[in-house]
Amino acid sequence: MMIMNTRGLRDTKGQSLPIVILFMGLIIGAAAVTIDYGKVSALRNQAQTATSAAALAAAKALSSDLSNGYNATNGTYTINPQNPTNVADQVYSQNIRSAIANSGLSNPPIVKYFLGGSSTAVATLPSQLVSTNFPIFITVSASGTTPMNFGSALGIPVAKVKPLSTAEVGFQAEVSTSGMVPLGLPAGPIADLPIQNPDGPTGWDSYLTVGSKFFVYGGNQSGNGPAEQPGVTYIQLQNAYGSGLMGWLYSKKYLPSELSIPSLNLQPQTGSCSWAQMLNRSSLPSDSCSFGQYIQPGQIVYFPVVNPNPKANNGQNSTLPVVGVVTAQILTDPSGSGINTGFELKILSQTAVNQTLNYNASSSITNFSYSLVPNNSVPNN
Repeated sequence: MMIMNTRGLRDTKGQSLPIVILFMGLIIGAAAVTIDYGKVSALRNQAQTATSAAALAAAKALSSDLSNGYNATNGTYTINPQNPTNVADQVYSQNIRSAIANSGLSNPPIVKYFLGGSSTAVATLPSQLVSTNFPIFITVSASGTTPMNFGSALGIPVAKVKPLSTAEVGFQAEVSTSGMVPLGLPAGPIADLPIQNPDGPTGWDSYLTVGSKFFVYGGNQSGNGPAEQPGVTYIQLQNAYGSGLMGWLYSKKYLPSELSIPSLNLQPQTGSCSWAQMLNRSSLPSDSCSFGQYIQPGQIVYFPVVNPNPKANNGQNSTLPVVGVVTAQILTDPSGSGINTGFELKILSQTAVNQTLNYNASSSITNFSYSLVPNNSVPNN
């Protein structure tokens, strides 16, 4: 029988316990750090969302103020300098109030403006701006901390949170009214007119969308019309405007100079001209029943977008608000006969209209764009 020599062997019972404890400590520590990191990351996302919403809201408010404050005589824009900042403060406060517990982020954000490509910020906008002040960059920033639940054991009691967002306001488009067809396109589907808020999220720009095709025709009160083709939206103007000249500008000369914005003055005489006559190209441009010179295949023209009032007096002697302008390409020659005569167009671009100004054929419509941009868009920022 073999006898095992155990001399020199030591008792190792319990020696794995320290190792287990060490690894458990590491695992718990890693979990604790992960929890802290997740908390800080979530707070940073919430704060960034708040500053982004504030910057975009300030840019939108400034864009609106610029359009409303334009003086065509001297080319200046008069604004309320505090309005964009006030809007940014309000929107930021609404978004940050539900954020994870923190210190400092509930204070009003810091709003700065960079004018005309300058790297020098101003805290308050001037009350009057000129074209050289564009583009305008708006930055919204904040600063705060949040306590670390487990990081304090590692000497990190708090984590800093410093969100920063930037928005830009600049010229978007300019449309000359001298190239405008004196026919108002409805701001929305006939059943939804007039629209309560034509500039809202479901307003005219979500109906007359870029790339969409429309067949515009006169029609009648019974709803009769041409056979519809797929991929094209049909607009029957009598249902929108009444049985006058159904959206056509009526004056003695019928020239583009007769079109004024912000309101489209409709002064038709019921039955004076048929829809087919209006699309006739054989008459002179000054003929009282012909707009056909505008409606030619391939031609790119402008149409005012109007929000029709209720059809009082069959649309005669009505003044309708112009809420936008679309650039469109005429796709077809006028087709059909009688009330079904119409033409097809495709929307190429959209432009909002400043409804506080009165434009004529010698002026233009200036629209401002606004959007969030990368923070490094600001020169040397």
